[in-house]
This record gives sequence, structure tokens and C-alpha cells, in this order.
Amino acid sequence: MQFIVFGMGLFHLKMACADAVWRVFIRPNSLATTDTNTLMEHVSQIRPKETGKIKTKPGFRCMHEVIQQVGIVSGLDVWRLAAIKTNDAESLEDFAMSKPTWEQLVAMANDIMVWNGNHKQLRKKRLDPEAQRDKQLENTILREEYFLLYKEMSHALNFGDIGRVEASFMPWIYIFSGCGKHKYATEMRRHLENIHFIYPKPLRSVTS
Repeated sequence: MQFIVFGMGLFHLKMACADAVWRVFIRPNSLATTDTNTLMEHVSQIRPKETGKIKTKPGFRCMHEVIQQVGIVSGLDVWRLAAIKTNDAESLEDFAMSKPTWEQLVAMANDIMVWNGNHKQLRKKRLDPEAQRDKQLENTILREEYFLLYKEMSHALNFGDIGRVEASFMPWIYIFSGCGKHKYATEMRRHLENIHFIYPKPLRSVTS
């Protein structure tokens, strides 16, 4: 009574994503000496009694909460800076009191994306001379990107949006390959190949 086609456990995939974030931003001790804005620096402020546990290897729940909590705080800080820059507000509270319209929020979100850059812009920044680079900003932008990828995967799983889960596979395949989780990267690649090129059409999709 086994499955005809092996189906991966998506909750375990979510656990692997949280572990990948830990491997990239917490496990390398070299970050602590080159960047004072590391993820562990933020963790030491919100969970000061658990820094040893989180440094060694936390469980999924602990890492999941770290990503959520640090992500929310850092995201709010980005919006605070955007409110100061574009609306002359002194704080997020002042900005909220001005009752911004949906169109204003969308415009600010687009501005934030332009200011912080994308993959291509980040790669170009890393090619600049050492004296011109802001490595802490580069690391922070990359961390926020990974956090957003994790939140997208988590949100899609919670709401059963399988298409969105599959659409997020490609960036995670590269992340898994880069941090040493090669089995997950291989299985995800094999799944995409099977679904889109190998399996017959009745197995690729279910029609009512």
C-alpha cells in the first residue's frame, strides 16, 4: 500500500529551510568578527538566555521563531526609515497617524525595493572596490531576502498553495546546494523534472 510516486514531506522541507538559514547566517563564526549587525546580534537582544543553544544548533521551532521575530522587527525598521525619508515622519506611529492610502504604501514598498536592490544590483555591489563596499548592508539585504523566501514558503504551506510552494523551489535549491544540504537540493530538482517532463499527463495534474 505504498505510494506509486514518492511524495516529499513538505513540513520537513520547511524544517530544512529553517536549518539552511541557520547554516548561512549563524553557523559561520567568521561573521561575528566582520559584521556587527549579524543575526546573532539581534538574537542576543530578543533571546539573551538562548544564545548558546541557538549558536550550537537549535530545533526547528526555535529557529522558526527567530526568523519570524527578527524578520518582523527588521522589516518594521526598514519601513520606519522609508517613512522618514518619503513622508518626513519621525516614527512609524506618526506615519500611521497620517493615515496613508493604499497607493502610498504600494509606492513606498516599490521605493524600498529600489533602495535595497535586487540580485543583479547586489552582485554588482560585491564587485566594487573594497573601500566603496558596505558589507554590513550587503549581508543585511541578503538576510532579508532569505527571510522573505522562508516566509513565502511558510505562508504557501499553511494555506495549501501548492503552486506557490513549487514556484519557490528554485531559489531554495540554490540555497541548499550552497549550504551543504545537497540531498534536499537533488530531490527538489528531481521532483520538478518528473512533474514537468517525465511523468505522463494524468500524473502531472488532477482534473475534476
